[in-house]
Amino acid sequence: MSQAASAEMSFWSPVAEPQKTQEFPYFAVALKGEELRAYLRAAPQEGSAEGLSLTLPMPDQRFVLVEAYDSPVMAPELAEKFPNIRTYKVHGVDIPTLSGRIDYTDAGFKAFLTMDGRSVLIEPESRFSDRKSEDRYRVFFKQDLPYIPKPVEPQGALVPDQAGNSVEPYEEVANPGFFSRMWRSIKNWF
Repeated sequence: MSQAASAEMSFWSPVAEPQKTQEFPYFAVALKGEELRAYLRAAPQEGSAEGLSLTLPMPDQRFVLVEAYDSPVMAPELAEKFPNIRTYKVHGVDIPTLSGRIDYTDAGFKAFLTMDGRSVLIEPESRFSDRKSEDRYRVFFKQDLPYIPKPVEPQGALVPDQAGNSVEPYEEVANPGFFSRMWRSIKNWF
């Protein structure tokens, strides 16, 4: 690992957490957020020959080296109005099949990565508990999220036409949890 990568690895540190309190398997980490935000500002534009070296935590409790590229997704006028919202594209160095997006906003750091057909998420701890710690994060495989029942639609909500169907459109028949996760993903896009 290069000296620059070793130096910046200190952005992340493991957090000891008892297994019995975990509702699904994850790796708890602490982040020096303001230092990472400042470091990421030096990332070259997407399409550059070399990216900014960065280490990211993985669910198996290791840290992997990636290259980060500034990859704006907002119109320039909006980016100027909201300078604290930054998006980056990452490619794995240690794991060539690793790729994805990371972003840093006022809500904290987030990552959606894929490698070897699996999705890895890095999310703020505040999304999962009442802890108000801005520097704590969970790293986990998306498929390890617990089953969460689909939301109940309020009366009068639009429901797909069920005429001629013997099975409810959202009924989980073959693979419990799959349709629920898919439903949550679709609902998050709207």
